[in-house]
Formats: sequence, structure tokens, C-alpha cells
Amino acid sequence: MHYPANDARENFTREKIPRYVVIPIKYGRTDFAYDVYQRYSGVKDLIPDVESRFRPPNTEKIILLIKTAGMRLDKVTCLLPPMRKTNQSDCDSDRSSPNW
Repeated sequence: MHYPANDARENFTREKIPRYVVIPIKYGRTDFAYDVYQRYSGVKDLIPDVESRFRPPNTEKIILLIKTAGMRLDKVTCLLPPMRKTNQSDCDSDRSSPNW
């Protein structure tokens, strides 16, 4: 990681430090923002909502949603042929099936 020089780090003011957390998050550099967030404890008091940006996404709900959607799709696929009540005899060229 590239950090500012020690003298520059000492010159950080309480108002500038949150900028070094929020701006990198905006541009996708969460690793740098997380390091600054961990180094300066005062940032946690100034911007407590930013901590949610460093947590991994909740994938359990997404996986459950995908499984549920798959099960419902299976049910619909099994229920559709009996609902049609046809073997598509109008389209088939099979002569052994009776024409109703």
C-alpha cells in the first residue's frame, strides 16, 4: 500500500481523514480506505455508517433466493404438460398417435 509520508500523516486533521476514507471507496479502492479507517480511530466516530462498506455482502440470502427460484421453476415445468392436455398431435408427424 502507498501511504503518505510520516510528516504528512501527522498533518492530517480531523476533517481531512474522512476524505481519505470516503473518496477511495467512491473510486473502488476499499483496501486503501479500510487501512486508513483502521489506523485512525477518530474516523469511526465521524462516519460510523462507512463500516458497512467494508463488510462482505450477505450471500446467504442470494443463494436461498436462487434455490427457491429453481425449485419453483421445476414445479412449473412439471405442471405445464398436464395443464395443456395435449401431446401436440396437430404438429407431430407420428401416425401411430390417434387424432382426437
